[in-house]
Amino acid sequence: MLNRDKQRGAGLIEVLVAVLVVAFAVLSMAGLQTVSKKNTREAMLRSTAARMSQSLIERMRANASATALDAYLDAAANGLGGGVMGSSPLKNCLTQTCSPTELAYFDVWQWEQVLDGAMEVIVDGTQTDAVGGLVAPSACLTGPAGGGDGVYALTLVWYGAIEMPADTGVLCALGTGSYGANDVLRRTLTLETYIAAS
Repeated sequence: MLNRDKQRGAGLIEVLVAVLVVAFAVLSMAGLQTVSKKNTREAMLRSTAARMSQSLIERMRANASATALDAYLDAAANGLGGGVMGSSPLKNCLTQTCSPTELAYFDVWQWEQVLDGAMEVIVDGTQTDAVGGLVAPSACLTGPAGGGDGVYALTLVWYGAIEMPADTGVLCALGTGSYGANDVLRRTLTLETYIAAS
């Protein structure tokens, strides 16, 4: 009889240990899920930034006269992002015939709209929210003076999802101090390419 009581107690302890192990495993899986979501978001933002950068560079290659390349640099002279180019283009090259210079300004305006997320919106009653683009983006474009042959660099900066040491090797000082303490959420991507003026 005394032997059975000991067995019952040992069974209860084993059940409690098993419950504790399962609870620890469930909590670990929940933590892993959170980290996985942040990493997935970080990768998606970087992929979006890379596609956007490539898009503007390809527009420049397609419209590569010296005057057009100079116009791209001029349009981006004050930086891009946050509606710097205004809410409407100087001339809408989708519906009107444009010169290479006008097309350059339109390309930069349209690209900034994509960067800011203004091309993807959700309308809820009277409120319209931009939902595309990057979070708190800014960009700069550098290249040879006069828009001639040479290396052009497009740098994008945005608000990341995971804290990391700040990137100090950026060509343009964009948004410094705006991306968390010590800019630990500041992400940058620079795309450099050689463009020959046509």
